[in-house]
Amino acid sequence: MVQRHFSNSCEDWAAFHGWNNRFSLEFKISRKDHNIMKNNFASPPIMKEEVETAIKKMKHGKATGPDNISVELIEALEDFGIGKVTHLLNEIYDTGQIPTDLSKSIFIALPKKPGGTECELHRTISLMSHITKILLKIIMLRIRNKIKLEIAKEQCGFVEDKGTSNAIYILRTLIERALEVQKDVYLCFIDYTKAFDRVRHDEIITQLKQLNIDGKDLRIIKTMYWEQTAAMRIENKTSTFQDIKAVFSPQISSPSTQHHHDDDDDDDDDDDDDDDDK
Repeated sequence: MVQRHFSNSCEDWAAFHGWNNRFSLEFKISRKDHNIMKNNFASPPIMKEEVETAIKKMKHGKATGPDNISVELIEALEDFGIGKVTHLLNEIYDTGQIPTDLSKSIFIALPKKPGGTECELHRTISLMSHITKILLKIIMLRIRNKIKLEIAKEQCGFVEDKGTSNAIYILRTLIERALEVQKDVYLCFIDYTKAFDRVRHDEIITQLKQLNIDGKDLRIIKTMYWEQTAAMRIENKTSTFQDIKAVFSPQISSPSTQHHHDDDDDDDDDDDDDDDDK
C-alpha cells in the first residue's frame, strides 16, 4: 500500500480543504453524450486466457483501489478466481454497465521535493481497482492494432519497443550530421501541462468511432470516462467522490488514445495543454 507523510501544514483540515477545492477545480468536467449504436457489437466474449494474459502484464505490490482487491488475491484463488473475474468482466462487457466501485479512484498527492507544502509542489497518483485495470488491459489489447496504425512513426513515448533513448539517438544523429555540413539545427521544446487531466473526452470518443472500434469496446471506454469518479485522500482524510475529466493515466487505454488525439490536434494546428503523470 502506498503511504506517504506530509509536513504538518498539509495534515490539518485547512490544507485538506485546500486540496479538495483544487481537486474540484482541476477535474471539473463538461461534455456531451455520444451515441455509439451505429458501431458494430460483434466482439467475442472475454476469454479466460485474455484475463490471464492481462494479469501477467500487471506488476505486483501495487496499491489497491477503493475495492481493496489486489491482483495477487485474484492469482491466489487460481482457476476459481480467474473464472469469477472472467464471468464478471463478461457481464460488464455485454451490458456496458460498470459497477460503481469499479469506476472509482482514490487520488494521493506525493511531494515532488522533500518539504514542499504547496499543492503545486506535489504530483497526484490515482489508485484504481485492479479488476478495472484487467478489463482495460484486455480492451487495449483488442483495439491496439487499429490504434497503432494511427500513431505517427516519430512517436516514441508509450509505444512498444520504443523509448526516450530512441528519440535521443535520432536527435544526436541529426545534430552530428548538421555540424558536419555546418547547418543550424532548431529545437522546439513544448512544455505540456497536465496532459492527462485535460484531454477532451468528446474528441477521444469521436476519433475512436472513426477508427471503427467495436461497439462493445467503445462502450466500455465511454462508460469509464463518463462515469468515473474520484476522491482526494490526504493522510486519513478522504474527500467525497465526484465526476472527473482525467483519462486513466498512466493506465492502459490512455497513452494510445491520447497520442492519437494529440496527432489529430497537430493536424488541426489546435493548441491544447497536455502532459503530466498521475
